[in-house]
Amino acid sequence: MSAPGPAQRGDREQCAAAVLMVRPAAFGANPETAASNTFQQAGAPDPRLTDRARAESDALAARLAGAGVQVITLEDTAGPAKPDACFPNNWLGLHHGGVLATYPLLAPSQRPERRPNEVAALLESLG
Repeated sequence: MSAPGPAQRGDREQCAAAVLMVRPAAFGANPETAASNTFQQAGAPDPRLTDRARAESDALAARLAGAGVQVITLEDTAGPAKPDACFPNNWLGLHHGGVLATYPLLAPSQRPERRPNEVAALLESLG
């Protein structure tokens, strides 16, 4: 028999009570990151893709909120276009004790995704 996991012990230290989501403004395939991201598919740009991604993001936020998770939403900015912006886990870590860690991004097109000052201000405004 294996040792009890955190949920079995009642230890919720690794369970988030809140999530940070970035609502996409220009979602799509990113040629600069496609070689290292097997989830991307090449193809012609689809102008409806951003609308679909926003709808999926909104639906996920609503489901999480309905399950009692606090959803903190950061709106992506229109320019420059950041097709990967809805994945803040690429550059951001939020740790116990209020530590906000940022990480470098390899692709130049992803670097504008990093908005630590805006994330910090948003989190501070929420306490």
